[in-house]
Amino acid sequence: MGESNLKSKGGFAMGKNRKFVLIFLIFLGSFVFSNYGYYCCGADVIKIGVTPDLTGRTSEVGIPWNEGIKDYFKFLNDTGGIGGRNVELMITDCQKQIPQEVSAYKKYLRGGKTPMVFTWDTGASMTIASMAAKDKVVQVTGSLIGQLGDATKKPYTFLAGTSYQRQIECLVNYALSEFKGKGGKPTFAITYPDAPYGRMCLGALKEVMKKKDLQLVKSVIVPVRVLDARVQMSKIKKANPNFVLTFGVEPTIATVMKDAERVGISLEKTRFLVPINAIQRKVIELGGDVVDSLVGASPFCLWNDTDVKGIQLMHKINKKYHPDITYRRLWYTYGFVSASIVGEGLKRIPAGQEISGEALKNGLETLKDFSCGGIISPFSYTQTDHSGPRAVKLVSPDVKKNLLEPVSGWVYAD
Repeated sequence: MGESNLKSKGGFAMGKNRKFVLIFLIFLGSFVFSNYGYYCCGADVIKIGVTPDLTGRTSEVGIPWNEGIKDYFKFLNDTGGIGGRNVELMITDCQKQIPQEVSAYKKYLRGGKTPMVFTWDTGASMTIASMAAKDKVVQVTGSLIGQLGDATKKPYTFLAGTSYQRQIECLVNYALSEFKGKGGKPTFAITYPDAPYGRMCLGALKEVMKKKDLQLVKSVIVPVRVLDARVQMSKIKKANPNFVLTFGVEPTIATVMKDAERVGISLEKTRFLVPINAIQRKVIELGGDVVDSLVGASPFCLWNDTDVKGIQLMHKINKKYHPDITYRRLWYTYGFVSASIVGEGLKRIPAGQEISGEALKNGLETLKDFSCGGIISPFSYTQTDHSGPRAVKLVSPDVKKNLLEPVSGWVYAD
């Protein structure tokens, strides 16, 4: 009797467990299948990954870049989305840490969740570019290192702004025009962070120096979060260059120029030049009159260029979603332009076709003379060239007006 009862209870327990396991496996299988087939099964949402720096050492520019991406896609969704499907952003603060960005990229791809990602850091973008090519996932980078735009080596990576190499060449051309008539050739120095971005920019400047038969008289390492640059600026003073290219963000250039003045460098005789990273209006707040002579390269029109249709649209969107915000920085514009390019590529995927990385890549490669409503110089993507725009506008802080002002129209690299 006891044996019979034991068997009966054991049989009931085993049957119940099998039933539970079967239900769990069915649920798990349907969950995995639904995520893996997200795009080919006609889901209502298109998921896109973003890996900005929101709290790390480049958050000054990472935050507005991320905001520009978010606002574009919010506007896109509110105006019909992509064939009635909304875009959903998956955002991870990666703090400019390569392992965190790579981990976020892998997370976004689990189950085939996304056709593309926006990546941030130069080192992370270079690492992910190889992975994206293998995974057939489009990558649009925050980094503007030119190597990322070589579609023959990185076929799924796209630049949405003028590369640092082209910005550097435009700045050097500006320096040559400013020095013309003073006799001889100008000399140059560089300050850069000891990171992939900084080292690549150093290499790019050396190439330009060699190409134009110019002399780089000093190169010094200056961290992005530098608090005191007097030692480095003393080395620059001793070299006595006519121009100094500084790579970092707004606080970097403000500290560098203040300490340059402190060690006795004349900011009228030695001009400081920067790429987009450091030419934001906030540099006026941080540097005051010291940054009045600064010149920067901007791949985009300024917020106050209200005669440009693309800038007008940005104003309209900003007023709708952020009525209390009256000014947007260049890195917000960069994020907005990056998202606009992706949106245009998504719109060019034929109706009824699976929204995949490969389909998006093909759509982007049909862009010809695209200018995002005049915000950027017209450019085209091809199957062999994803390097994007080729020109910049040179801009300078107007400290009295508390604005950046253009000092040139579109200037192209050689």
